Amino acid sequence: MADAFSQNLTIWRGADTEIQLTGAAADFSEAPTAWALSFDVSKNRGKTPDLTVTSITVTGSGPYVASIPLTRAQTAALVKDEYDWTLMRTDLGGVSPKANGKITVQTPVYPLPVA
Repeated sequence: MADAFSQNLTIWRGADTEIQLTGAAADFSEAPTAWALSFDVSKNRGKTPDLTVTSITVTGSGPYVASIPLTRAQTAALVKDEYDWTLMRTDLGGVSPKANGKITVQTPVYPLPVA
């Protein structure tokens, strides 16, 4: 969970999952635990995200861990493909990217039920 941090992720379509991103204390001028964060997933950069998660929790004191929960309904809404993701910080001073990468959505051999 650091500036310019990039990571490729893989999730299963239709499954509950939690993504965890870790960043060192030296990466931040202030503790990120009070930041407003947004995890955006998009197939087409520059367009409205296909998925946005704002219920992100940050724990630790360095390294910090950002936990991003994804529900079955959220992952089921994504088709099997590769997407871009960005973790953004929003505050009174503006918006800044903190981490990004690719996320691959895999389909299980037998589709999981969506509640």
